[in-house]
Amino acid sequence: MIEKRIEKFKKDKDKELMTSIVAELRRIQKYKNFSDFDKRYDDLKKEFIKKNRSEALVIEILFGIRDILKAERFLEAHRGQRIENKKFKEIMRTLTEWQFMATHLMIYAGKNRKFCENFWSKYGEIYRLFSKDNPRGHKKGIIGQVAVYRIMKELGLNPRLSHPDEDAFEKTDLWVYYPKEEKNIAIQTKYTSRVKKPIFISTDEINYPAILQQEKEKNMYFAHKDIEEMFHLKQRCQKKNEKGFYVALPDGSVDNLTGQPKEWILEEIKKEFDRIKVSN
Repeated sequence: MIEKRIEKFKKDKDKELMTSIVAELRRIQKYKNFSDFDKRYDDLKKEFIKKNRSEALVIEILFGIRDILKAERFLEAHRGQRIENKKFKEIMRTLTEWQFMATHLMIYAGKNRKFCENFWSKYGEIYRLFSKDNPRGHKKGIIGQVAVYRIMKELGLNPRLSHPDEDAFEKTDLWVYYPKEEKNIAIQTKYTSRVKKPIFISTDEINYPAILQQEKEKNMYFAHKDIEEMFHLKQRCQKKNEKGFYVALPDGSVDNLTGQPKEWILEEIKKEFDRIKVSN
């Protein structure tokens, strides 16, 4: 089990492995324009996994950074164009499967801050080998999702990560079991600078009067993108006769290495959850 491995983790061994991966990826970069580069890359990943089977997940995630960047470049190059359905699903699964693996790792690795520090450092180095963009976006998405997972667990809602297909095509990040409804509830998460206070809102409340009332009561501003995402979640849940929660955490409310929510954000979300339980 991954959590047991990380609890027993020897920082020197893991750091050495991740450093070695970065060094080898730097070495083969000189072949990046060769026709057989993909094979060299895949062979190198297989070699690392063969020699370090207990570290397979970490190796898959680090080598997968290049794949998600390729997938994103493909989508950007075909923006506004029709993409063949099979290819589109393949691209989206590449993105969400990587997110699933990285989030799963961080949920259990968060108990070991040194591991997280080493991992994110090497993540950034590998990211920059294949992109000039800032790697913060992907990391932030994972950290935010981990934080919401931990908050839901604190509330006793038994969270689980959504299947990559649910994340890719239905925009569901987590599922929780809500005792009041005696059913599973879909959760969409955000960790963003667009909000200054946490948002915890059920799909029952997602309508314009309710949102405006929340803004008035809490001196809160919902960006157009937030409202759009809320209504997308509501429509998806209505279509499937489900309920959902939209949860947005403000920047600075979470440990940016481990995804551990800060105490004040836990208290704020608990208040919001109690409000929903009472109002519903």
